[in-house]
Amino acid sequence: TKPKPDRQRINTTFVGFRISGGSLKCPRPGANTRQKDDMAAQLAEHTSVDLMTKVAIVEDNATLRKYLAQLIGNTPGHKCVCACESAEQAILEIPKHRPNVVLMDIHLPGESGIACTARLRETMPELQVIMLTVYKDIKMIFQALKAGACGYVLKRADEAEILEAIAEVRSG
Repeated sequence: TKPKPDRQRINTTFVGFRISGGSLKCPRPGANTRQKDDMAAQLAEHTSVDLMTKVAIVEDNATLRKYLAQLIGNTPGHKCVCACESAEQAILEIPKHRPNVVLMDIHLPGESGIACTARLRETMPELQVIMLTVYKDIKMIFQALKAGACGYVLKRADEAEILEAIAEVRSG
């Protein structure tokens, strides 16, 4: 029988985080959330590990699109990688930016958000799509879920609800 190769343990420190044997630990238990988020961002810059949640927005209302982009951009651990005003633009841009999550308007001019979701999920099956809708229209939400959406958020939802929806789809 062949002898088993020794397993090499990884022990490296990056910007306050300690990677030991494959697990990531923060050695400063008293560090506040902002410090931890800053350290995570610095760690991601220096390793191939991407700890940021990359979000794309597909919304035809320019004011809402800008608001969502600012909300995502100002949230630690999140980055808005693209903001599209139509399904057609999203089909071209989203694959280039490889987001983890898409906030998708259900009603878009031209191709609908539901059709756009189905097309994106054909080429990016790992993509998590959250539908944005004005009304809780069960029939439309069901169609969106059949097309590959993971959930929905009402457009009148507050910041915490939007960020919670993103966190929920990211955690499974």
